[in-house]
Amino acid sequence: MRDSGPMIAVAVIALLVGAIGCWFVVGATEPSPPKGNEISASGNASLCGAPLTADSGGELNTDPGKGAADAERLLNESKSRVRELEKENNRLQTNNAELETAKGELEADLADRDKRIEELKELAAGPNRLLIGFGKWAEMKEVRETDWNDLGDAYSKMTPLLKEYAAAVAEGKDVDPELAQKIGQENSRLIAYYAKVIKKLPTHSPVNGEFTHPINMVNILAGQLNEAKLPLSEDQKKQLAALGDQFDRRWDDLEVGYNDKTWALQKIYDEVELKQWFYDEMFKVTTPEQKAIAVPPEVAGLVGLDLYSPGLMLQASFQRIRGTDTASIRQQLKQGISETVGISLETLEQADFVFDDWLNGAQLQPAGTEEANRIRTLPLIRAAQLQLAAMHALDDGYVVDEEVHKKIRYMQRIALLQLLKQE
Repeated sequence: MRDSGPMIAVAVIALLVGAIGCWFVVGATEPSPPKGNEISASGNASLCGAPLTADSGGELNTDPGKGAADAERLLNESKSRVRELEKENNRLQTNNAELETAKGELEADLADRDKRIEELKELAAGPNRLLIGFGKWAEMKEVRETDWNDLGDAYSKMTPLLKEYAAAVAEGKDVDPELAQKIGQENSRLIAYYAKVIKKLPTHSPVNGEFTHPINMVNILAGQLNEAKLPLSEDQKKQLAALGDQFDRRWDDLEVGYNDKTWALQKIYDEVELKQWFYDEMFKVTTPEQKAIAVPPEVAGLVGLDLYSPGLMLQASFQRIRGTDTASIRQQLKQGISETVGISLETLEQADFVFDDWLNGAQLQPAGTEEANRIRTLPLIRAAQLQLAAMHALDDGYVVDEEVHKKIRYMQRIALLQLLKQE
């Protein structure tokens, strides 16, 4: 089928050449035997076998010019036809190539379909311990097979331990090693699950990004409330699943807007802000009693201690910049930026208005050391927002070196500005 085009073209060309040869050799009509004076001047019949005829004057009429012209015309027609056939042949070959490509794509689609069918069969045959499902995450083997009641139990056991930890930090005390060990034991159950979903759930955060995905949060919450004998109702589960679908749509909208020039910190900020929205909406679905079990007031919103907060993904992504006055904080900021991305201190001194906006936006209030040690998620999100605005101003107005542009683009650490009380 693939080679039929060239074969047809060759065959037709051969017939056409034969017809031209016949014009020169055989002639247009069957010759009659010569009679009397119907003899050519050389005593022979026409070269191509065509009979010679006598005109009314009895003289032979031989018109070689007319025969040559006809032959030339037929030859040109043949060449034109050959060119048309070659074009048709090329078109057929192109169509054939397109069909072969489409066939390959169809075969690949069918193979993917068959693979997907087998995956779904395997998934259906395995355990399904999912308590709340939404989107494609409900089909993830790692998610479906996880014992969410077990992880909820780990949260239940960790929560009172974290309350003790938070109290020790607030009072400026050293954390009891035994307490830290107990927290670590329960946390190991969470880490075992986390290891299964790394790189499989979407995130831009290098720490805890996959773990703070809503599919995990709603199922751990359901498991924890089951353990506390205060389970979510079916209506609450449906509301949480609908929130998960909204999260997925918002996530996809953000992803469409990114390109290779999008800053790393911008992606992290967008993600933590979106997850904070989900966190807030999730606990609007629960009752006050259910929320108090999941997030006691002592740990609510604290980075690293509130196990449902997106602050979990920021706990290793910030750096405190502390001072007892704004002048020292400003100078530390400039020094840190200069060392991190390579903008000279001389250049930064010309951009004081950028740092004025940064410090004014932070609305710093003097805090004691114990309170400053209790890092909260919302101020940290705000710090990331202010840093993005300041760095864009510096990048747009004071940077010409492409290497510096690149370093700014890859920055991930958040500068958390803290004004300490003078003691």
